[in-house]
Amino acid sequence: MAGNGMMNPARKRKLLCATRVSV
Repeated sequence: MAGNGMMNPARKRKLLCATRVSV
């Protein structure tokens, strides 16, 4: 988990997108 703070918004957005598409 390198650059968690820097890739925090990107990871959260990707996770949200994936969850939304999955649901």
